[in-house]
Amino acid sequence: MARSLNQLSSLCVETQLIVLIGLLALAGAFAGVTAGLFGNGGGFVVVPSLIAVFSILGETTSDLIYVAIGTSLASIVVSSARSVQAHHKHKAVDYETLKSWAPWLVMGVAIGLYIASITDGESLFLVFAVGVLLYSIYFLFPDMFVNSTRSLSMPKGVGKASLASFLGGFSALLGIGGGTITVMTMVMCNRSVHQAVATAAGVGFIIALPGSIGFALLGLGHTSLPTGSVGFINFPALLAICSASVLTAPIGSSMVLPSLAAAAPGAMTTAPAYGPLAGVAKLNANENPYGPSPAAIKAMDAAMRKGAYYVNDSVTRLKAMIAERHGLTPEHILLSSGSSGGLTYLAQAVSGSGKILGPDLFWDTTTRMGTRQQGEIKRLPKTSDLAINLAAMEDAISDDVAMVQVTNPNNPTGMVLAADELMAFTKRASKKTLVLLDEAYNELTDDPEANSMVPLVKQGYNVVVARTFSKIYGLAGMRVGYLMAAPETIEMISQYALGDYSLNQAGVAAAVASYNDEPFLAYAKARVVEARGIVTAGLAANGLSALPSSTNFMFVDLGKRSAEDFRAAMAQRNVLIRGIYRDYTQWSRVSMGEIKDVEQYVAALPAVLDAIPEVAV
Repeated sequence: MARSLNQLSSLCVETQLIVLIGLLALAGAFAGVTAGLFGNGGGFVVVPSLIAVFSILGETTSDLIYVAIGTSLASIVVSSARSVQAHHKHKAVDYETLKSWAPWLVMGVAIGLYIASITDGESLFLVFAVGVLLYSIYFLFPDMFVNSTRSLSMPKGVGKASLASFLGGFSALLGIGGGTITVMTMVMCNRSVHQAVATAAGVGFIIALPGSIGFALLGLGHTSLPTGSVGFINFPALLAICSASVLTAPIGSSMVLPSLAAAAPGAMTTAPAYGPLAGVAKLNANENPYGPSPAAIKAMDAAMRKGAYYVNDSVTRLKAMIAERHGLTPEHILLSSGSSGGLTYLAQAVSGSGKILGPDLFWDTTTRMGTRQQGEIKRLPKTSDLAINLAAMEDAISDDVAMVQVTNPNNPTGMVLAADELMAFTKRASKKTLVLLDEAYNELTDDPEANSMVPLVKQGYNVVVARTFSKIYGLAGMRVGYLMAAPETIEMISQYALGDYSLNQAGVAAAVASYNDEPFLAYAKARVVEARGIVTAGLAANGLSALPSSTNFMFVDLGKRSAEDFRAAMAQRNVLIRGIYRDYTQWSRVSMGEIKDVEQYVAALPAVLDAIPEVAV
């Protein structure tokens, strides 16, 4: 009888151990999924699970919280490493951020370990409970922590040191990977959710590795620890957790959770379906990746709820705003789907009356449409410095020229003409024929007002000025542009236009909201200037140069290298740039994207230049 009872007792113990190991494995599986999905280590699940399991096993030492935290950190080393490996395949991990944050994260971990060493178990448990409470509030009410703005830049200097040090110390004290704070920070700084999650997993590894080693050392010499413990790390529990987490981390990295985007408002606008893939530097379309502005996003959200209706009052308001700024009337304004729409209408209107005259190299939407309408294009000879020769252009105006086009600043060169020279030229030329001034990049110049020819519209000269919301306003995908000209010219062009029905509610709403948003415009312009400085220095360091630019792109002189080979080699390194413009085969245009993107471009230069041969010129 006694033997049977002993056998039954032994069976119950074995069953209990199996159940407890299963619970730990389940906690590990959950930790792996969260590591891959959210970029965090799952410490808020692992630590309570460990304390519960140890308590069931009869462990009552006050050191249980230390063992739970130390073991949790050790498990995060494994789960976060597996998560980084899975995300690395998709080139989503921002290693530059990890490299710059690492020293401060480790310093924070050291501070956290010191605090843990002088804190008793009950106090440390209280710290953990407070941390759980704060994180719970974040997940329940994300808008309290992250607003709709995505126009911040990644912290630098003291800000970076403070954030990373706090993150390292706080996470080490709680046995977590710091993923939630990392993701929140990166999304607020205009990074995609995918990249934020992938990078957060790397942050977890950097925190957990020294943290777990520290807890192992802190626990040396302590008695009455759970069986199988080395310092404050329990290896049987660690094995059970990690055996599951390594299997589930890749599952988490491949999952799409809509609530994650909801927890970080605005993040869906940078999802791969609508923009560049994570890890890809998109520098080929002169977009402003810092847009839309927060005000524009809010306006679009409201407008989308009225998407069943055609635009009406918003168009009237936008025309009035533009007219008021320039001292014009709404009759001077023609809205279109991007400035390309207006330029297309204009080309259709004039191509039957004569030739379109322009420099050899310029953004020639009008000439392409004119050719389709059997119109003839007249280009000036090339210039050695790639500048627009206004004197030669004036001399080339003949009776068969229906329109002269000047793109200022020019695309793809990025150069801006002297304002006084352009003003004098336009006054003279407009007496002979219609003059089009394409000012898509005007707001990016040093003095937009001085560089604009809009005053000539007000004065009645025979000119058309084209503008767009696609560039500095960051609304390229919303397609809003406009022409300014004399009312009779606008009426003539309107005969070829699709009318206000071709515009979309959200785009016009965003344009209205951002037109006078000076703080956002100043921020975007400053980032462009910063990016140009980075690219200029990077080109010089690699023996290259670019034309002086007053825009959000640069035209790079590749010397004896092929621009197409250069583009292809950059693409292999996940950097997208423009290819060859007509017969300018040794010139390459690169847009000023996010700072991390232009840094990726500069970092790729040495390998790209080594990979492509020089060609005979």
